[in-house]
Amino acid sequence: RMYVVFVLIHCSVLVATAAASSSERSLTAHSHADTTKDEAADNLASSLQLDRALLSNRAGEATQLHGGTTSKNPAAHAYVTVLYDDSYLLPVRVLMESLLIHSPDVASRERDRVVLVTSKINQNSIQLLEEDGLSVLRASEIPNPYVKSHLFQPRFASVMSKLHIFNLTQYDRVMYIDADSLAVDDLSAAFSCDGALCARFLDPCYFNTGVMVVQPSAARFQTILAKLKQVDSYDGSDQGFLNSVYSDELYFAPTCRFDPSFVLEPNSERVCRLPAGYHVDGGIYYNKMQWDEPPLGRSFGSSEDGLDHYYHEDYKNRLIHF
Repeated sequence: RMYVVFVLIHCSVLVATAAASSSERSLTAHSHADTTKDEAADNLASSLQLDRALLSNRAGEATQLHGGTTSKNPAAHAYVTVLYDDSYLLPVRVLMESLLIHSPDVASRERDRVVLVTSKINQNSIQLLEEDGLSVLRASEIPNPYVKSHLFQPRFASVMSKLHIFNLTQYDRVMYIDADSLAVDDLSAAFSCDGALCARFLDPCYFNTGVMVVQPSAARFQTILAKLKQVDSYDGSDQGFLNSVYSDELYFAPTCRFDPSFVLEPNSERVCRLPAGYHVDGGIYYNKMQWDEPPLGRSFGSSEDGLDHYYHEDYKNRLIHF
């Protein structure tokens, strides 16, 4: 029950804000028929207390995503999620708003917020995303080859479309986040992780694909697609598949180190483990109503051994997955 209350509170606040801004836009349009597009953007930005630059994405500019990708003046990095069907529109908007609230790199436009959408998404949903200041890319659906497996579940039908993140080559780095997540602190440090794929390991030798930082590469994307019919998936979804693809790297995958000067070697397949705080199960909060749960790392290290600052910063709760 507390889980439902917790999510509804976040959703209600953000939806109320969006509704208020939408109402203001409507009144402005009726009262000032000659209002220019730039003036309307200024009015909306003011009502949401956002920088006008955040709203520069124009409606109808969703880029088609097949193979190589292009984008208008993209940043070097991007936060990315996938909208598979319209029922997840609200969670996607809540996730992206939470990134705006907690990550200064979003507000400064240092990093983009991108939503990949499949052909199932209607134009009204796309328009709402763009009005939120998000970049929308249309992604061709990648069929799930495990549909006949006894492990397959109907909810996994479209999840392979997530693999397009490996082909967003207009970006140096992207952080993929599942739509049913909520940022509660700054995530930007993860972009400097020292791996071609940085993920949260929930078991010693398996990583969760709900949060991943990847270095896009057209060659790697083609290699991954080629393996769709070659390797098994232990759960019939993208998670089991990607764990099979990177199976040789998992057993000895080190903990990620965050180093902005780190340069990944060409064609590297290095996998590293993101700190626990980048993928925290929602139960840590709502089971005991501990909304202000302290950083996980406070139980590790001390100032005497020099680890206190490292664990305090890198292991604090940053992203909640529901």
